[in-house]
Amino acid sequence: MMALFPFEDTCAFIEATGDQLFEALENGVSRTPAQDGRFAHYSGITFSFDHSLQKGSKVDPGSVLVNGAPFDRSASFKVATNSFLAAGREGYKMFGEGKTKELIAEEYGITVHQALTDYLKKNSPLSPKLERRIVDVKAEDAASF
Repeated sequence: MMALFPFEDTCAFIEATGDQLFEALENGVSRTPAQDGRFAHYSGITFSFDHSLQKGSKVDPGSVLVNGAPFDRSASFKVATNSFLAAGREGYKMFGEGKTKELIAEEYGITVHQALTDYLKKNSPLSPKLERRIVDVKAEDAASF
């Protein structure tokens, strides 16, 4: 577990606006095609982006879906992440501006390692598949994640 997640971050929930969430998507792909720690993997969100475009305009707003439905930038979303990103690090300042509603670790003492270990114990064996949740439309090999 430490090889995959070398830091002992805690789990965090954030209440974010659609605009903040869109800003987070842009931040995540801002340094592509270079590999960078800010590139987040999402559950429940799909979108496409063009790494050749200027920082801040890489994500195609019309491609963003939340749980298969069109993305509403005026809506409010509950986001699960780690305490490092919730504090605004790796450029996720949109989450570090007092938007954190509840840090699970403060109430339950749950680290990302423990949450993932518990999930794997409960859901093994896993059957991973390519879901194409995040697609770089300009990648030579049509990269998707």
